[in-house]
Formats: sequence, C-alpha cells, structure tokens
Amino acid sequence: MFIKHVCTHQYGDNYIDKIQISERLREKIRRRKVDAEKNKWLPIRGEGLFYLDIEDLGKIIQNNWELFKNFFPDQPWITQKIKEIQDIRNLVAHNSYVGETERNLLKLYYNQILKQIIENWKLLSD
Repeated sequence: MFIKHVCTHQYGDNYIDKIQISERLREKIRRRKVDAEKNKWLPIRGEGLFYLDIEDLGKIIQNNWELFKNFFPDQPWITQKIKEIQDIRNLVAHNSYVGETERNLLKLYYNQILKQIIENWKLLSD
C-alpha cells in the first residue's frame, strides 16, 4: 500500500505504466492476473503491485529510488530488510518452521520500516 500510495501521488492512477519496472515483472503481473481470472473462487488481489512478490517490491523501490529516497536512510537499508523478510516468508510458504528468532526479526523490521515511513511522511507533509 505504501508503494502504491507514493507512486499514485507522483504519477496518478496509471502509475504502473510510468514507474521503472522491468518487462519481466510486467509479464509476471499479466500472467498472474490471467491465472487469477481462471480461479473465480479466489478473491481478486487488486491491481498490478498485488500480483508481485515481496522481493519484486524491493526491486521497484530500487528502480524508482528517487520516489522513495526520502523515506529510508539509504537503499541498502531497505533492500536488505526486504530480502530478509522475503527469506522468512519463503519458510512459511514452503511449510518450514519459523522460530522465535525469525518471528522477532519480522516484528523488528516491520516496526523499523513503519517508523521510517511514518516519521519521514510527517516531515514531507509539513
């Protein structure tokens, strides 16, 4: 939602056509939308970004750094956190055990990222 909001604020509702996103990710969105249409019993995910994986969202932040640089200390800070969140997410997706350490790391990263966004949003809004 954060990425969508930042992109929409900059480019409007058709932001997905204007942001820097690889053709591979655009194809992933198209393919997943087609697959979702076949499964009427599943709820619709939403628009384009919601068909991507966590690591793909990190790539969007990297490729559109000018839009996101005011929210995070630097690019490696956010991309490393996203990568580690993705690694833990993969444990869950593949029915592996997620220990207390991993759960605590998720909570920590979530709180750190959220605080960065909220505090910098306030500064940018003033």
